[in-house]
Amino acid sequence: MAGASNSKVSRRAMLGTVAGAIGGLAVGSVVGWLARTPEAAPATTITQTVTRAQTITQPIVTTQTVTVTGTATPPVGLPERFDGVEVAVMTQPWNMCPVKHHRVKWEEMTGGKIRMIEFPYAELRPKAMDDFLAKAGTYDILIFPGGLMGDYAGGGHLENLDPWIQRYGFPALEDILPACRKVAEWAGHLYAVPYDGDCHILYYRKDVLTDPEYQRRFKNEYGYPLPVPPKTWEEVRDVAKFFNGWDWDKERPGETKYGIAFIAKRGTQAQWTILDLIAQYNVIPGKPSRYAGHMFFDPVTMEPLMNTPGAIAALEMLLELKNYAPPGLLGYGFAEFRDAYVKGGVAVLGIDWGDVGIMEWMDPGSVVKGKLGYAPLPGATRVWDRQHGRWINKYNQNDYGDFGGWVMGISTYSKKKEAAFHLLRFLNDPAQSILDATGTIGCWGSNPYRYSHFDLEKWVAVGFGEDSAREYLSVIERILSNPLHLIDLKIPGRDEYYDKLDAHLANAFIGAETPEEAMRAVYEEWEQVTDSLGRERQKRLYIESLGIKV
Repeated sequence: MAGASNSKVSRRAMLGTVAGAIGGLAVGSVVGWLARTPEAAPATTITQTVTRAQTITQPIVTTQTVTVTGTATPPVGLPERFDGVEVAVMTQPWNMCPVKHHRVKWEEMTGGKIRMIEFPYAELRPKAMDDFLAKAGTYDILIFPGGLMGDYAGGGHLENLDPWIQRYGFPALEDILPACRKVAEWAGHLYAVPYDGDCHILYYRKDVLTDPEYQRRFKNEYGYPLPVPPKTWEEVRDVAKFFNGWDWDKERPGETKYGIAFIAKRGTQAQWTILDLIAQYNVIPGKPSRYAGHMFFDPVTMEPLMNTPGAIAALEMLLELKNYAPPGLLGYGFAEFRDAYVKGGVAVLGIDWGDVGIMEWMDPGSVVKGKLGYAPLPGATRVWDRQHGRWINKYNQNDYGDFGGWVMGISTYSKKKEAAFHLLRFLNDPAQSILDATGTIGCWGSNPYRYSHFDLEKWVAVGFGEDSAREYLSVIERILSNPLHLIDLKIPGRDEYYDKLDAHLANAFIGAETPEEAMRAVYEEWEQVTDSLGRERQKRLYIESLGIKV
């Protein structure tokens, strides 16, 4: 999850009501490693069927089979005791929740200690970079946004984990979803491991879109069946327009409601909303190359890709969608959007990370429990072909890892790397991380990043409806299993690049700039950021972030 919502407190309180019923899960899952019994629990083979896009128009189905053990996996050859060793873990407060929960078990098992160092989100990068530049090694493990891999790994400040994994092993590496692994990689090597899997999905009110009266009226007005769910942004526009400005909620009548809602407030991650659309109108799917599989820069020239006809068309569509949103849309950060959509039932359609699906079932104030459907990001009816300078008039859809999720890495300057690697393995192990992903331990925001996190029974046990859990998990798994999934920007200067995009998106929302003016300004200011950081260096790091050669 990209940001923490104020609703996490109420969810934690609600989970407390079922703690007695599920507490055994938290204890039983780690007892095997704590006891160090000679025999591990029997292995479980989980077969996952994944649908992913292979070309612009054709999906294919693959099957992923992963074997994971029922207990945490002991390291081979790595010391098991770290008496008197203190490992410092640095992240923001809500990310520390799983560490706080698992700390006692790890400390009892190893004799080591965990020191938890928390900073507000805005201070994570400055504090880390200050420590890196001083080579102080204050923080042994850093839990940070995957988008900072360019600054951290690209700058030489993170330990390459590949030699450690080769020497000591790692629990079920093949169990990690491909998209989440890519976020933790730099130049083809693992410099971190996932802590949270992130992607935007489309939410929709199933109870409304399947209403026979509304289906009949929509078809009469638009000439085609009401899509459940919308598959393109053009269909999203039609659905949002149809349901905008009237009271369509038959179970909670009495208020005017709207077609769509999303994060739009300046300075609150609205840039990922426009990138959801740019991914469809401006990126040809495929393995990353000069003209396909990524959406930020030309890897040969480092020219921004924000001023193309595809990017402009994406902003034009988003501005049209704004017309069918609640009047307070420009005040919607992630917390405001989630409250309005889940607790207020304000719109038929919504776009967000996986947290809305959690709130639907776990937030006591939810008015949409059991009413939401979940879908991958809509595609577009055309895509801009940069190589040939023309539109391709075919359905185009890309899965995209907005924000990229959180990852855990070990500082190059740490003096306690063996203990840090042991703790990193322990936290990432399927036996622990399934508890984080499902909220079993009372923490939330660590969205699934392993195939084994999609164990339906675990989600139902904490309060999800079975059908909803099955649909919710299948959508997230499909996105994060897609090997052609677009990665988020993760080179140095990401914050500066995104701030420029966010600023001109805000100008376009209030009519201060046309789509053409806004995207041209983004292009020009991104060029300035690139030059200030060194064009050749930025180009090299962008190529490394894609894992390609040009």
